[in-house]
Amino acid sequence: MRAIKLTFILLGLATAITVGLFLYFGPLGPASPYHRFHKQNTDYYARLARACASVFQQHRSFSRHQTSGKPLELQHVWMDATNGLWDDFVLSPKDPALPDTIQALHPDEILITPKSVFIGFGVSTLSWGIVWAQDEHSTNHWLLLSDAEDVEYIVYDESK
Repeated sequence: MRAIKLTFILLGLATAITVGLFLYFGPLGPASPYHRFHKQNTDYYARLARACASVFQQHRSFSRHQTSGKPLELQHVWMDATNGLWDDFVLSPKDPALPDTIQALHPDEILITPKSVFIGFGVSTLSWGIVWAQDEHSTNHWLLLSDAEDVEYIVYDESK
């Protein structure tokens, strides 16, 4: 009887430790990549913005979206001012040509549109991303921001 009680206590303790570690190091915990990203300094954000700008300059060719009867994947298309559909440029996060600053983030996806670079992490409701985008109001102004569940934080901005 005593051994069974001890087994349950150890099992409960192991479960509590596992849950605690997940909450601390998990997708939204204080040691998560999301929170570590927000604790960086301006120099880091400037380096990341330059890395995104170089990726953006290297991949400037876009093609019209071909429907061909397939369901539309809305997360990988964008619409221009004339309502034409275009495909995002999807870049492999494992591409060895990526700048070191971006590779060090270990992203899950990289999408490029004519006005932005999106670096994505995670899936579903636990996902978030870093965006280097042209300001909607000024074509010479660019923003580096994080986006998680439609909550955006601008961490760096630059005029060109």
